[in-house]
Amino acid sequence: MRLDTRYFGELDIPDDHIIHFANGLRGFEDHKLFAIINNYDTEEPVPFFWLQSLKDPELAFVLTVPFIFKPDYAFDLPEDTEQILRISENSELGIYSIVTIPGEVKDFTYNLMGPIVVNYSTREGDQVVLYNDNFSLHEHFRS
Repeated sequence: MRLDTRYFGELDIPDDHIIHFANGLRGFEDHKLFAIINNYDTEEPVPFFWLQSLKDPELAFVLTVPFIFKPDYAFDLPEDTEQILRISENSELGIYSIVTIPGEVKDFTYNLMGPIVVNYSTREGDQVVLYNDNFSLHEHFRS
């Protein structure tokens, strides 16, 4: 699929990179199809990706893998999320956090209360809302 994006221009998105979000994302419930795109604007490896809406080329979120910055991050998936994602014993899951970059990249925060969970086996995704006092919407990176 050819996709015109705000940040990367026109991209070729393979069909197996398209993820269906039955419920959309919080605040963007009418956006059901997204692709996770590598960060193409740097030659150095970075721990950031883009979650690009296939419906709106202007809508993209920066993602990271939260375990890179918080290795002890853990939560139980709600049963309804397991059903939405059609999780089985052999499912390959990816867990991401939405990143906010207020100015400089070094000042970024990431959302541990609303992780994005993707079942790569079924190409289904869901944003989970966690009610946990140990998690923050704006977790700061601490080295």
